Amino acid sequence: MNRRESIITLSMLCASLPLALYSKDDGSLHLQSDSEEVKFRIGKDAFMLRPNSQIKLSHDGTFTKALTLIGGGVMGVFGGGEKIITTKTFTAGIRGTGLYLQEYADDAVYSCLCYGKGDYHNAKTNEVLFSLESTYHDKPVQILQSKSGKVEYQISKLNNHNDDELRYLEKMCDRVVPFEEFLKAQHAKGNYHY
Repeated sequence: MNRRESIITLSMLCASLPLALYSKDDGSLHLQSDSEEVKFRIGKDAFMLRPNSQIKLSHDGTFTKALTLIGGGVMGVFGGGEKIITTKTFTAGIRGTGLYLQEYADDAVYSCLCYGKGDYHNAKTNEVLFSLESTYHDKPVQILQSKSGKVEYQISKLNNHNDDELRYLEKMCDRVVPFEEFLKAQHAKGNYHY
């Protein structure tokens, strides 16, 4: 599916969804949900926008190249290649990833690298904050910018997303979440019940 077919397919889908879709001159797509949650697929990637959320996607018709969280919350599962994630407090290069982002204030963004690899940087200085390889929600964080402009992160708990949402999005792309084998092994050890 090429970029034009992806946009047409998404536009036809959006006709019945509470979602506004804008295509910009730079080739990016701006998507904004209204008061309802919206799930959709573009190429090999799938997304869930929480109510009253907005994102910007740079896309080649098959794979997302970049995702910018403008406001609200978004979950994304990605089919391949490196992606650039941009928020108000950090940027991240991610690979093989399921990701959940939630903006809490002008200076705070929650991020859970549900699975995959990520390198997190200060959005303004590009200073490395941390790198992470996650199998199963290994290090949810809240990334904050202080009044002095310093960006730091705090370990957080799993917040406002769950495994079934990830499973649903991966299924939209004819994939299975990569943590299923991990959960089965944990269950066999008596460490996890699902």
